[in-house]
Amino acid sequence: MTEKTVILLDLDGTIVDSFASVKAAIVKTLGRLACPVPPGLDNVQEVGQLLPVAVKSLPPSVSFSSFKQEYDSVLRADPLAGVSVPKDIPVLLDLLKDENGLVVLTNKRQEVAEAICQALFPAGTFLHVIGRTSTVPLKPDGPIAEELRQRDISLYAVRLLIGDSDEDRKTAFRLGVEYADVQEYLQKLQ
Repeated sequence: MTEKTVILLDLDGTIVDSFASVKAAIVKTLGRLACPVPPGLDNVQEVGQLLPVAVKSLPPSVSFSSFKQEYDSVLRADPLAGVSVPKDIPVLLDLLKDENGLVVLTNKRQEVAEAICQALFPAGTFLHVIGRTSTVPLKPDGPIAEELRQRDISLYAVRLLIGDSDEDRKTAFRLGVEYADVQEYLQKLQ
């Protein structure tokens, strides 16, 4: 099992800015499925709320499963389109990884999350990138503990989850670990 303490990091909205990318992928997916773009999509401010708004607007003829498969296909085609790293994140990661193992935990598909992390961060930054391998999301109620065990990470080694949403906060609570909002955490470091 992992000897270092582990910090879980959310991907979207925490260590990468992917709002524009996710929104564009949703719009493209809706177009491919001949669905209108919901008017409320332009009012969404948080990356984690984009998909729920889009899914709620799906007509009865389009299943969630077909939407999700098409959406994943769009993201896999160009996982880095519109994704960037906020300026304070490399400093944060350097500070954290000196004494901790860093693990990315995301509801993005595993291969998309890995492609983003490999392209935007130096090799060796993360112990693991854990994404979903099916249409079932990992956060907040998915098999996260099992995913950690498969990578030889004891849940007792996890000391903190850094994220940006209520979903991340619920995930930390469910795992029994401390939660820190990324913006508040960055302010403490300054």
